Amino acid sequence: MRFIGPLLVILLAFIADHYSKWVAFGYLFQKDASFDFPSFGEWIGYSASVPETFFLEPMFPHFNLVTVWNKGVSFGMMASDGGLGTWLLAGLTLVISVFFLVWMVKADYTPLRYALALVIGGALANLWDRVRFGGVADFLDFYYGQWHYPAFNLADSFICVGIGFVVIDNLFLEPRRNKSVEIETRG
Repeated sequence: MRFIGPLLVILLAFIADHYSKWVAFGYLFQKDASFDFPSFGEWIGYSASVPETFFLEPMFPHFNLVTVWNKGVSFGMMASDGGLGTWLLAGLTLVISVFFLVWMVKADYTPLRYALALVIGGALANLWDRVRFGGVADFLDFYYGQWHYPAFNLADSFICVGIGFVVIDNLFLEPRRNKSVEIETRG
């Protein structure tokens, strides 16, 4: 029973990420009359190639919607042109996701289980893009002047928030929990 919540978080993170990509890319691809953009249900299972047309739509000061296909890992590092590189990155993502899943199952601290679930949900959402498209769909572009933060998506945000909590937990919260247990045990 204690895993129903985290498993729902994984599922909701996956769906929320793909829904946000579908909305953003659908909005941007409406400019390309040659491409018939799929429905959301079709998008989730879509495996045909998506045109690598770059679209940029200014939305607010310091924020654009863009179409970027990240063929590497974070911020485009280790980018590959498909083939073996894509599958190696997909395999690495799967191995790391399984590691986090095992950690989540073994974790006794409920907030840590939810943080790990966010990481897993985000990783699996990006993995699904990589398997289907050969790269991860990114669309959020924040900038100031000529400087642009690397484009990212909702799954990347879930991963960052989850990892951020794991780091804070390991550095600050877990030592306090362990100290409390030690005091109770001596007392």
